[in-house]
Amino acid sequence: MNTPSLRFKDDDRKDFPAWHNKSIGDIFEERSERNRPDLPLLAVTINKGVTNRKNLQLKDSSSENKDNYKIVHQNDIAYNSMRMWQGASGHSTDYGIVSPAYTVLKPKEGVYSLFFAYLFKTIPMIQKFQRFSQGLTSDTWNLKYPLLSKIKVKAPTYKEQQKIANFLLLLDRRINQQKSKIEALKVYQKGLIQKIFNQEIQFKNNNGEEFPPWLTKSIGDIFEERSERNRPDLPLLAVTINGGVTNRENLSLKDNSSENKDNYKIVHQNDIAYNSMRMWQGACGHSNYHGIVSPAYTVMKPKEGVYSLYFSYLFKTVPMIQMFQRFSQGLTSDTWNLKYPLLSKLKVKVPSYKEQQRIADFLTQNDKKIKLEEEKLQILIKQKKAFMQRMF
Repeated sequence: MNTPSLRFKDDDRKDFPAWHNKSIGDIFEERSERNRPDLPLLAVTINKGVTNRKNLQLKDSSSENKDNYKIVHQNDIAYNSMRMWQGASGHSTDYGIVSPAYTVLKPKEGVYSLFFAYLFKTIPMIQKFQRFSQGLTSDTWNLKYPLLSKIKVKAPTYKEQQKIANFLLLLDRRINQQKSKIEALKVYQKGLIQKIFNQEIQFKNNNGEEFPPWLTKSIGDIFEERSERNRPDLPLLAVTINGGVTNRENLSLKDNSSENKDNYKIVHQNDIAYNSMRMWQGACGHSNYHGIVSPAYTVMKPKEGVYSLYFSYLFKTVPMIQMFQRFSQGLTSDTWNLKYPLLSKLKVKVPSYKEQQRIADFLTQNDKKIKLEEEKLQILIKQKKAFMQRMF
């Protein structure tokens, strides 16, 4: 590993000593304590490191008899020996047990283990773990302690380890705070949507008066199917469950589209496009683009007096998703399909055009706030990545 380009100074503002080459076996010994089935079961994940298994929505495939499970102490590092090359390791703040298939590392004297938890997540270390793993294929690669212990790393003094780790820990806490803020905004938005479409929250017009009552209409009264084609020069769009209609170039997806796009359907701005085989999962969205989509998709053109953005929110609500599922045709979920002729018969409650506009614009403002906070999160993540590249 290269000498770090960004270094901390000691409390007296003097430089710390140079980093020294050590084997991981000089830094950690393997912990093999067992016979504490009463302790909480921990999990080791790529993204969250070591965490209480109760915090994860995972199927419990652990053995009923946990006498042989390995004990993890606070400040140990635990890792999945078959996934160390993917970053499945972490510093433990808990006292618990892990599967016997995992490896537990006990820090030796003068070792601030949180520093090494961060070091083990860097790209050069991940690559090194991959090279040292044994097995014929990636499915069988394994890195047990005897091999891991021979790997060489550059290690600073205990005080510098501490300063680096605590700085990165502060960044992680800021990142987690930002994630919590985004999650809270999404929960709030979800609650608003539910109440708005249940008419528990009602909007008023500019004069403070109530809008007219909502009317029951079929989707065929609101949208007609658009089947325009022969514009292969237009940008290719994608329809996703989370992102709605977006330019396909913005997504990291393999291009499975046909070379000849003459038969692709044209989507205009303010149309709604959906994946007829995934409408029951919410694969639809309002289009801000003029482009084309696969012939397997359905494109809907709003009729007069229809603010289509409002309906893109309506179509994502749980009651509508459930209705799309009931009306989809096919023997299994892999073959369920909801084409326009069936969709057009579904009944929905529709407010006046002005109330559609007021509701959609209100929800859009909230979505913009969420997107802004998500952009802030990405900046924080990039900052941490840049710091780690310079600190190790």
